[in-house]
Amino acid sequence: MHHTSIRSITAGVFLLLLPATPHAQDGALDLSFDPGLGASWSVLDIVVQPDERILVGGWFGTFNGAGSPYLVRLNVDGSVDPNFSTGLGPNGFVSTLAQRPDGRTLIGGDFFQYDGMPCSFLAQVQPNGGFDMAMGGTDIQMVETVRLRPDGRAVVVGSIIPGYITQLNTNGTVDPTFQPGLGANDLLRDVLVLPSGQVMIAGLLWSYDGNPALGIARINADGTWDGTFNATGGPDSFVDRMALQPDGKILISGGFATYDGVLVNGLCRIYPDGSLDPTFTSGITSGGVLRMLVQPDGRILIGGTFTEYDGVPRNRIARLEPDGSLDLTFDPGTGADGPVSALALQPNGRLLVGGSFTSYDGTPRARVARLHGTMETALHELRHPAIQQVMIPGMVAVPEGWEGAAHVVVLDHGGRTVKELRVMLAPAAGPIDLGPLPAGAYLVRLEQAGRMVVGRTFVW
Repeated sequence: MHHTSIRSITAGVFLLLLPATPHAQDGALDLSFDPGLGASWSVLDIVVQPDERILVGGWFGTFNGAGSPYLVRLNVDGSVDPNFSTGLGPNGFVSTLAQRPDGRTLIGGDFFQYDGMPCSFLAQVQPNGGFDMAMGGTDIQMVETVRLRPDGRAVVVGSIIPGYITQLNTNGTVDPTFQPGLGANDLLRDVLVLPSGQVMIAGLLWSYDGNPALGIARINADGTWDGTFNATGGPDSFVDRMALQPDGKILISGGFATYDGVLVNGLCRIYPDGSLDPTFTSGITSGGVLRMLVQPDGRILIGGTFTEYDGVPRNRIARLEPDGSLDLTFDPGTGADGPVSALALQPNGRLLVGGSFTSYDGTPRARVARLHGTMETALHELRHPAIQQVMIPGMVAVPEGWEGAAHVVVLDHGGRTVKELRVMLAPAAGPIDLGPLPAGAYLVRLEQAGRMVVGRTFVW
């Protein structure tokens, strides 16, 4: 373990400090991604594959004018990938996608055939788009969301008899070790698999296996009720979506106005025990949040039907600081002209958005678009260390004129935030101590008043 600093380099550590490479405004449309005519109707889910090609599912019959019923794969530039052939594809809309490490994909929605083969609203698709196998059985009548466990089993929620939830083995059969009892008493919309193996469920429910659970609940890995999750009071209406933070806190959105009696307008954050996190303040005043995505640096992307956030115009897309305040460095211009219901982050930090919009910031984009983001610069510099970097052994000075309060963010090679500091810069204040870090390569980002420098540090 070593201590590293921005101004002073200790033994075994080199810090490379450079101005951040100029890049497009965060939230601006990425014109290098051109989907042509795009989707003929709504996009409901997007998944980025390991090779960075993009799977898109939804309620569309064509994509860029060609027949691609409900499922299509795009190249990194937005063009349709001709090597992904679904044949007749699903015969109904695709609402959820789950990518396996081997390239196969689970798709769920409102369909009972895939390329002419029978399947009950859930199927597994080969890497080339061909039918692999049906999943589940006749008890599944419509799938809202599917999530994979690390061992490959799938947790599925939707119109499922009984209890609106089931767990499937990797061969598609129902897992008999998953015993939800009566399960939920109404439709489940979303599910999260927690690192502990437990499962968060959300939807229109107000009980689970006979226990009170208004809108949200936690169940054990075997499907049984977890009575230690206390959402007493909880939301006053249904929960539509959830997003898990690395610290275990959970963002939730939906049709509720209050949580534990506190006005939150359909967006809040809760602790792992189910109690409201008062350090997160929602700025939603009208409309709703349909999708949330937590960036590796802790900031939060939201898409939905809202047209402002905290009184600032934000048409259906915004980025928040970790405390829920609006991130003003992410400016979508006039934003999307219709709901945003799908979000996915690419490895280079750019953001894919999908929904029912036909333009973004005044430029035609039929229901799918890609946006620029701050993380693309940070990750680019970390993974390509030769670009505009000068190694300065010994002392490294804070940029001239930088004084006063500043924000320091340390990210690992995957772009995940490992440490954040609020510091006061002064010419003679000495080094900024980042504290102990495990051996490896890190990116250090120093931010102040809308400007940023990016450094690369090695610890061994």
